[in-house]
Amino acid sequence: MLNEAFVDEQSLALLRWAYRKTGDSRQAEELAQEVWVQVLNAVRHGSEPIRDMERFLWKVAKYVWYRSLRRKSRQIGWVSVEETDLPDGTDFPEDIADADEMRQQLSWIRRRIVSLNTRQREIMLLFYLDGLSVREVARRLDVSEATVKWHLHDIRRKLKEESNHMSSQEFLYRPRQLHMGINGQCVPQLDTFFIENSPVKQNLCIACYQTPQSLPQLSEYLGIPAGYLEPDLQWLVEKEFLTETPHGYSTTFMINTVRDKQDTYAIIKRHRSETADVIVNGLLEAEDAIRAIGFHGSDQPINKLLWLLIYRLFNYISMPTTFMDPPFRPDGGRYWPLGFDVTAEGDIELAVDTRGWAYNGSMHNDNFRWFGLYNFGVTEIPDLMDSFTPEWKQLHDTLCILIHSGNDMTGMNDQQRLDLAKLAQKGFVTIDGDRAIPNFCVFTEPQLKQLVDVVFRPIIDRVEPGLRALVDDLTVVCRDRLPPQLRYMTNQVVWQAAFDTCYLTYIFAMNDGKLYDPTSKEDGMFLTMTYLRR
Repeated sequence: MLNEAFVDEQSLALLRWAYRKTGDSRQAEELAQEVWVQVLNAVRHGSEPIRDMERFLWKVAKYVWYRSLRRKSRQIGWVSVEETDLPDGTDFPEDIADADEMRQQLSWIRRRIVSLNTRQREIMLLFYLDGLSVREVARRLDVSEATVKWHLHDIRRKLKEESNHMSSQEFLYRPRQLHMGINGQCVPQLDTFFIENSPVKQNLCIACYQTPQSLPQLSEYLGIPAGYLEPDLQWLVEKEFLTETPHGYSTTFMINTVRDKQDTYAIIKRHRSETADVIVNGLLEAEDAIRAIGFHGSDQPINKLLWLLIYRLFNYISMPTTFMDPPFRPDGGRYWPLGFDVTAEGDIELAVDTRGWAYNGSMHNDNFRWFGLYNFGVTEIPDLMDSFTPEWKQLHDTLCILIHSGNDMTGMNDQQRLDLAKLAQKGFVTIDGDRAIPNFCVFTEPQLKQLVDVVFRPIIDRVEPGLRALVDDLTVVCRDRLPPQLRYMTNQVVWQAAFDTCYLTYIFAMNDGKLYDPTSKEDGMFLTMTYLRR
């Protein structure tokens, strides 16, 4: 007999199955209801008893579904117990689940192939469908064989990675973590901070990155009711992180994954002998000329000076690609938003091990410059560079007065002396009697010009051919990695990727034992800071 407890127990599972079949809640309810009607009729009018009611339920569900596909225009007839008899050993729930899973996997793979960019889709079709060799594909598309191999590897990796996230309900979304940065001029309250503090905003930007997504698609994909997503979508559009098109919402800024970064690092590493190594070895060979310039701090050991010199040299390199002027943003800043999907992705082969390092990028304010690259934790240097608060503006001004007075404190008032005491406590200066000595390098304009002309220019001339080759390789990868709505940013993305050479040059030099390894945050955070005294 069909008891109430059995119906209650199986109804939710049957409804979920029906929704997976139809993709529509109303149709799912109708399909599930039809199954129960057929089961009830079979129980009442069947000529023999039903020994395993659960097994019979799923047999009926299978027949109702298949007959509904074949006879959509006609009423489904009654199902008898005899009709649903299956050979011994058949496990209908497992079989139907396996078949359904296979259909969904194939459907998902077809959608993923369609969503590939033009270059990758063409390579995949030529290689797998047309059966061309790597050499023939390369010749057909007028690219190198290495490029074809890289794309084939990248496609297979991405399909495998994403297929591992598949669940029995087609696709189970796993929330991701998006870190936001900028390239350009910041303001006291950046809109990017609000994305940093909102997992929903982060995942909306990630979801809309590769292909446009409608509100219903986002709701289904993220598993969040549409009504809850609308305020965040509206905010992201108003703040120009998303744009709304007839095809859905699209992300307007670049997002790199951990794997994307490592792919970029692998290319930079391949070219290190003609780029990073030329720079580090050239600076070491010019040690005597560097010390002869006589700027404040030039008496430091050369392995400490490298922290400053590598960064300053890169400021005078003209990358063989275009840097696009950043746009004005709704928050008042002028910058390119940068997204970094830092979600853990399991075991990734590291081209360059950057663990323990932090990279904030270069900062400048008036005549101060600092390369936010260190592995020693956060510092207060950005507060001095931004000078948004009254306290830090005052400390910034006092430090400038000190440097232009020749580090002499005798003419300073009580407030300025108090400011210097605070700066000493924070590590910016060391007080020695009536003098406060900066714990960072200070150049005059003639000294900096001499450093550039005598030391930097000859090294830059030697490294430029290597940088051109590096940029050529980066252009292929960066262009194909960008979604269609961001292809106009290709040159900017290549420029940013190429400038990662500066970051990795430090890591290569430290791994080679040529760069000083600070013992603490305090020991290292001022090594890249400079002031230009005009």
